[in-house]
Amino acid sequence: MSIDFTLLMPVLLLQVIFSIFCFIKLIKNPVKHLPKWLWAILCLNTLGCIVYSTLGKDEE
Repeated sequence: MSIDFTLLMPVLLLQVIFSIFCFIKLIKNPVKHLPKWLWAILCLNTLGCIVYSTLGKDEE
C-alpha cells in the first residue's frame, strides 16, 4: 500500500500556516491559564493550536 504524499501537501501546508499564525498571536498577545513557553510547545501540533485559539488567548 503506497501513500500519495501529493494529496497530503495541502493539509500539511494549512497546518504550518495555522501554527505560524498561532505563534504570532502568542508573541503579541497576553495569555491565560499557562505560561507562554508551554503554549508554544503545545502549538507545535494542530490540536494545541486549536486549544490555544479557544482557551489560551487573553485579548483585551
